[in-house]
Amino acid sequence: MIAIGGKAPLTAETRALLTPKMADGLSLIFAPKGYGAVIYVMEFPWDADGAPKTGIGSTDADLIARWPGLAFDNTRDYITVSFGAAAKRLPAAIMDMKGPELHHLVGELTHSWHRDLRALIALADPLSFFPISIRTSVPPPQWDTTNITLIGDAIHTMTPGRGIGANTALRDARLLCQNLTAARGRTIPLLTAIRDYETQMIGYGFDAVKKSRKQMTASNPVHTPVVGRAVLAGMRTSMRIINHLPPIKNKMARAQRTDRGHDRHD
Repeated sequence: MIAIGGKAPLTAETRALLTPKMADGLSLIFAPKGYGAVIYVMEFPWDADGAPKTGIGSTDADLIARWPGLAFDNTRDYITVSFGAAAKRLPAAIMDMKGPELHHLVGELTHSWHRDLRALIALADPLSFFPISIRTSVPPPQWDTTNITLIGDAIHTMTPGRGIGANTALRDARLLCQNLTAARGRTIPLLTAIRDYETQMIGYGFDAVKKSRKQMTASNPVHTPVVGRAVLAGMRTSMRIINHLPPIKNKMARAQRTDRGHDRHD
């Protein structure tokens, strides 16, 4: 799988191309041929001149006023525009293409999409586009524990298929912190604490890797020419039905929260 990411400035013109729900977070787009996109609106608590916007807390306003990083353009409000597809559907030299070439390519591949989405892509900054080869890790045999360990992407890199990479890294951090605190209090020896962390982390971490890969792989039928359209149609129909059945929709939302550790207190 290959992703091509870029940014469009969040202006009155680009905001008008978004639906209210799209302007309030992250939107996933599923299209024929296995093509997909992510539209994400990033708004900061300061205006185009770097001054705090109205309605934010005084502490934030004071922090913003002292932050020299506001001199950089990429700290202004923007819309992430990311396109994704199986590598087999993209040029062989995709990873060597430059920003303007990638911007033009995404425009060509989305020529049949809704006019507002095409307009948003056209208004994106061509120089902001770059390719990403989506990779995933495989579970290693457990190693001999020492006073050096691994956390997050250093051990269980995963695709963004389920959107749980950062959550899993935070779970690592919490568990490791708890175990190191126990070791500091001499409840358990240091290496025992680290070993316990590594054992648990390999289990839940690579379970997340497996689930994420399942949702983002070029072997998925959605990437096939004929069957792919049927799969896409079935997926869209299912989501529309779920959206109109609150009990099922809530159950699905609870499952998503559980995957992200929302309801975990251990």
